[in-house]
Amino acid sequence: MNSLSRQFSEHIKSSDYLASKAIIFIDSRVSRCDYLVQQATPEARVFVLGLLADGINAITHTLNSSACQAVALVCLGAPGCLYLGRDELSLNTLIQHESKIKTWFQLARPSLVKPQLNLYGNNVAAGDVGTEFFHKLRSVTGAEIAASSNVYRSGIFN
Repeated sequence: MNSLSRQFSEHIKSSDYLASKAIIFIDSRVSRCDYLVQQATPEARVFVLGLLADGINAITHTLNSSACQAVALVCLGAPGCLYLGRDELSLNTLIQHESKIKTWFQLARPSLVKPQLNLYGNNVAAGDVGTEFFHKLRSVTGAEIAASSNVYRSGIFN
């Protein structure tokens, strides 16, 4: 297990990281995590969430100091569930984390463009539970949400 697997670490690819066009959070358990960090678009600010990271708090803290309009969560998942560091964000835990998640795009809201949250996790939006989770997360964040199980075909990685 490398050092990325244990801690929360930041990989700034943009020289002006506060004006980053995208922020990408990658759970360290994702296959080829180090490769994904290297392949992120140059405008992106990339964070790796280690196994011991408080994922929801780390994401909240980062997004509360950024006006970024596009966020990607690359992590392991299941229908209606994302694994972010040591946290599980699911239909069952959404209420527990709701007050934090509501603030994720607080600084981005004055813009004319609606914030975008891209979820890359195994079947997170699959089935009835996945669909319900997807709609509730959209309601809580106020963002447009897209979900995919294939991170390699997205525009955030070269």
